[in-house]
Amino acid sequence: MGGVSVTKDGEVEELTTPKVLLAENKLTTQRSTQDSAREEEEKEDKLPRLQDAHSRTHSLYKKKPTSSIVQRSSSSASKTGQDKHRRNPSVKSRNAKFCEVCYKEFTNPKELPCNHVFCFSCLLQYVNPKMLLDCPKCRQAVTVDSGLTNLADYHTSKDQLEGINNEHLDQNCQICHTAGTTLVTCLHCAKMFCDMCLEPHMVVLTKQRSTMKHHLQEAADTLALAVTEFRDGMSDIAVEADEAVESQICELQRKREKLDEELCDLLNMRNNEMDRLQKGISSLTDKLSSGIENISREEKMKLLKTVRVEYDKLNRDMDLFVQDKIVLEAETLSIACELSGTKTKKGKAINISVCGLDEVSRLSWSGCVQPVAVKECPWNGQVWITAPGSGEIGVFKDGKLVNTVSHQGMLYPSSIAFNIQDREIYVADQRQQCIWVINGDSYEVIRSFGKESKKHRLNAPCSIAVDLKQRLLILNTGDTKIQVWSAKGEYQRNLGNSEDGFHGISHPSYLVLNKAGKRVAILDSVDNRVYVVSTVSWRTLNQLGDKERMLSVDWDTQDHTVILFKDKIKVYDGMDLVKTEKIDVGATSLYALGGDLSICYTHHVSVRSWREKN
Repeated sequence: MGGVSVTKDGEVEELTTPKVLLAENKLTTQRSTQDSAREEEEKEDKLPRLQDAHSRTHSLYKKKPTSSIVQRSSSSASKTGQDKHRRNPSVKSRNAKFCEVCYKEFTNPKELPCNHVFCFSCLLQYVNPKMLLDCPKCRQAVTVDSGLTNLADYHTSKDQLEGINNEHLDQNCQICHTAGTTLVTCLHCAKMFCDMCLEPHMVVLTKQRSTMKHHLQEAADTLALAVTEFRDGMSDIAVEADEAVESQICELQRKREKLDEELCDLLNMRNNEMDRLQKGISSLTDKLSSGIENISREEKMKLLKTVRVEYDKLNRDMDLFVQDKIVLEAETLSIACELSGTKTKKGKAINISVCGLDEVSRLSWSGCVQPVAVKECPWNGQVWITAPGSGEIGVFKDGKLVNTVSHQGMLYPSSIAFNIQDREIYVADQRQQCIWVINGDSYEVIRSFGKESKKHRLNAPCSIAVDLKQRLLILNTGDTKIQVWSAKGEYQRNLGNSEDGFHGISHPSYLVLNKAGKRVAILDSVDNRVYVVSTVSWRTLNQLGDKERMLSVDWDTQDHTVILFKDKIKVYDGMDLVKTEKIDVGATSLYALGGDLSICYTHHVSVRSWREKN
């Protein structure tokens, strides 16, 4: 089979193969045995063939489709002993009778300065807007500002017709190189062939045509496949876009739910603070209305001084209460507020995943041994730290020790919680198996409860919390149930989703409520698992497990679950791990202080803040 070669001008040439060469050799041998007979026959038919060259060319073009691109012409016997002479291209073009653009007989022919001749209508196609014409054959530029009509007309004469005939008399077949016979000009490659050599050449051209057709079909198939892949890719992008939008919608809904919980929490605290102020106003009004006639002058002065102090403090609290503001951070769907009564501040949420923990302060006192619980008082911002090793509680304000609270009966204060409505602090004592109640203003231990009831006695309470209804939730050591007690110290009920308590929890050690009071996290220190439980249905929402031992758990201000391990801290947003931060070995417990974290060690509490890494 022959190959195909594409030239720079876009023309297609055949590549000679051994099979074609074999055919050429065979044809040459046959030709040599028939030369003499053909020469005599051609001499007799020379004149009629010359006269009928043009008609036979068109007849061949119409009857044989495979030879449609060839033009027949006649040639005379070879001129033996004479030098071969080839005409230059310009002479060939001027002596031609057919236009080389439309391949038809000239119609109003025009001659270009380069001596190439074309039909007037054909030349019009090559004039560009700048009135320049590139010769269709040699590409020489011609200026035609005055129009094509001014080009020289070309007239075909009898001498020129004879020149055409003489031109072909000097040509040889491109394959067998014989002369003196009828030659055919291939309009595809502009080469001359005899009758016998023309057929193999046409076979090559036909195969080239089939090859090009096959290549075009392959290109069409490739294009169709590319279009299909592009459409599939667009469909995939549309699906991914829908999933991304759905994910963002879910994330916004989750943030909206958190915002609702925070607003409810703030509203409850606001109502509690308003109730406290109203009680203060009522109490102070009663003191001012009571008679002071029957008391001594000194007692009157002391009473007036006490009333004046309470009056001034009440006025300051009311002024701050009126000035409180709440602002919505629309970008993060979070609230920024500062309530004077609760000293609660929620700023713009930070991206913990790109932050690190830096120590900002250390809290300790001379008798501090084994601190385990750290909580911030909601009405004055003081930090209370229970130290069971020393049997006392340290109270700090702005990083400085304000007071220490102790009692002769307090042995092992392990957990702490605050009652906003009554301004009371609850402290769980594991060894005394009771709850101590402390006045939030005077720091005095006023009572205890939990030992009186024989049926519902406390059993080494290890963790306590106060819900939105100001009820006390108590977790006893080794008990899978949560006991509910009133603010007055009365047992109310047990919580759990089964008779044996919470299903799956065997050794609970920590109990912490989130800021909205809608979820509670319970740490099982044996199974190393944190259970997140709804405070509405008291059913488990999700679980966080790890192979390493968990020491403590708490919620931060962004409602993240923060878990303490031996040498690191892990922060979860729902079930997704947000951050893992390395810490010093030796920590015993962890609690959130606003946006900071407090980590308890043997003799001090390290307060650390999230800072963006450079």
